[in-house]
Amino acid sequence: MKKDVSSKKRSRSEDGLSALVEEIDKFGATYQETTQEIKSIMAFFKNEAEGNDRRMSIFTEIMEIEGLSKDKMLVAEEYICKDARTVDFYFSLPKKFKNDYVCK
Repeated sequence: MKKDVSSKKRSRSEDGLSALVEEIDKFGATYQETTQEIKSIMAFFKNEAEGNDRRMSIFTEIMEIEGLSKDKMLVAEEYICKDARTVDFYFSLPKKFKNDYVCK
């Protein structure tokens, strides 16, 4: 009779251990998914910060162009900064083309 009792305890113990391992495995998968989500959110904010830094530096570059009035500087900055693609295009230009682009 003692064998039956001990075998029941072992099967219960093994069942509990299996369930625990399954739960830990689920937790690990959830942790990995969460880590990936956090990484993508961090990348998004990093890109946003870099974009903001680039937009802030446009006005500094525009101020270096000789012959532009303050009004034309403001209009040029507003035009370039209104769209991320325009900002990217502006920064892809060589310096001599940037001046022509802003004056246009």
